[in-house]
Amino acid sequence: MKAEVSRIVAAASAVAALGLATACGGGGGSDGSGGDGGGERAKRASRATSAATADPQEPAAGGALTKDLLEKAALADGDVDGFTVRKMAASDIVEDSVPAKPAACQPVADMAVFTSDPAAQASVGRNLTAEGERDASLALSLVLLSYEEGGAEEVLAGLRTAIGKCTEYEHVGYRHTGVGRRTAPGLGDEAVAYGFTASIEGAKVPTTFTVVRSGTTIASFMAMDMLNGDTLKVPSEVVETQLEKLEKLEKLEKTGKPTG
Repeated sequence: MKAEVSRIVAAASAVAALGLATACGGGGGSDGSGGDGGGERAKRASRATSAATADPQEPAAGGALTKDLLEKAALADGDVDGFTVRKMAASDIVEDSVPAKPAACQPVADMAVFTSDPAAQASVGRNLTAEGERDASLALSLVLLSYEEGGAEEVLAGLRTAIGKCTEYEHVGYRHTGVGRRTAPGLGDEAVAYGFTASIEGAKVPTTFTVVRSGTTIASFMAMDMLNGDTLKVPSEVVETQLEKLEKLEKLEKTGKPTG
C-alpha cells in the first residue's frame, strides 16, 4: 500500500511540475500544432505577468478579488474535517500555458495546470491531504482565480465547449485520454465537472476536476487517485466548504464591511 501511495504522490508531483514545464517550455505557434500564434501568446503572457506582479493589496481590475482577499477566502487547515490543508507554492500555479494538441482541448489543458485564457488577475492555491488510511491514495488540490468582469464566465464557457469536443489530448509531452463530462454540483453561479486519465512517467493517473464560478472568481478543484479511479470524485465537503467561505467573503465585499 505504501509503495502504491508513493507512486500516486510522485504522479501528483509530476502533474504539478507540468506548471514549471509549461512556464519554461515552447512549442505550438504557426506550425499547425494548436498554437494561436506568437502575437497572441505574447499578449497572454503580458496579461499574466501584469497580474502576477501586481500588489496583492491593490484593487484588481474590473471587480476581481485581490490576492490578499483570495487568501482570506481560501480554505485553511481545520476548515474541513478529515483533511489537512497547506498553501500551494506560487510556482505551481501557471500564468500562461503552451498549446495543446488538438487545439480544441486547450481550455481543459490550461485548467489542468490552473491557468486560463483570459488570464486570472490573481490566484492562490491549496493542497489537501486526506487523513486516515482509507483515503491515503487521494491527491487533492484547489485554486481560486479572480477575473475582470466577464472573464470568469468566458473561462467556464470555454471549458464547457472543450469538454463537448475534446476526447484526448497531448500537452507538454504528456498524453491525456478519456476526457469526459462528470456530474457538476449545483453550487455557485455555474459549474462544470470533467475527468480524464493522465499518462505520467508510465503511470495511468485518473484525474477529475470540478470548476465552480462565483461572481468574478473561479474555484477549481483537482482530484487524482490511482487506486480508486472508478469512483474518483472531488469530495463534496471540500467543494461546499470552500464555496461557502468564498461566497461569505464576496458578500462582505459587496456590502463594504471589513473582512478582517
